Amino acid sequence: MEDVDLLMETFPIDTRDISVFGVLDGHGGQDCARFVAEDFPSILAKFIRGGNSCPESLFRAFQEVDQSYIKHTRDSHAGSTANLAVFDKGTSRLYIANTGDTRAVLSRDGVAMELSYDRKASDAEEIARIVRAGGFVVNNRVLGTLAVSRAFGDIPLKSNPNVLLVDPEITCVNLAKTNTTSHANNFVIIATDGLWDVYSSQEAVDFVRTRLVDMDILDDIAPYRCKLSDASVSWAKEELRRKLQTIADALVKSAIQERNSMDNVTVLLALVQAQDPGRMGTCAFAFIR
Repeated sequence: MEDVDLLMETFPIDTRDISVFGVLDGHGGQDCARFVAEDFPSILAKFIRGGNSCPESLFRAFQEVDQSYIKHTRDSHAGSTANLAVFDKGTSRLYIANTGDTRAVLSRDGVAMELSYDRKASDAEEIARIVRAGGFVVNNRVLGTLAVSRAFGDIPLKSNPNVLLVDPEITCVNLAKTNTTSHANNFVIIATDGLWDVYSSQEAVDFVRTRLVDMDILDDIAPYRCKLSDASVSWAKEELRRKLQTIADALVKSAIQERNSMDNVTVLLALVQAQDPGRMGTCAFAFIR
């Protein structure tokens, strides 16, 4: 198991209250993935405090953490993909920064909305970029070695820094309720490719949504409104977390035991409660690997 998860449910930065969470899929050992998970939050906070926007802070944090890892351990062959999210509770904006093929999916009205794009070495756009930079792809592997086209670490492949990038692709989605939108943005699944090898994004959303309905967390009528804001619902946070953990665990077991995934599988499930403008949004989390 080389997957590593990052979860900071409450991470105050100056006057902002954010959550930082995500999943990293290590290869060549856990060394790189663990290093990124440990260093990333403080580096991100540094850039946000410096007045940078959240997308700019995410982008620069990915680059700085990668350079720090390279300096920290020059002889390591380990690397890692990463799909890391920031939820700004004050604005109910969700930011996703992805490098590699760990995927984030939002359930919006029960429909899977992919918040990241898998960057594998088989991707035509990435092949063209790598060739323009002076590299090559053989058997769907960068320089004949790596199956993803963006990653932290992988020091031996970064002698040409433009071939294997760490640069994340960043997505922002506003989850807040407004007068003009009525979307029910219920939950986010962030998972390593071991899940997505055997589950489509919509299948994973359907799996989770069905169980949230069975547990009386979501309404069973479109657009699948979350019931936790109802006055009659007063679950303790730990009880909610246990229910989410049960669902995440079931999804992982299904991928491995029923659909025969041959890779590590890690699932992070975030139940999002975005409020009306001017009110703080909330998240509840569970992860299993």
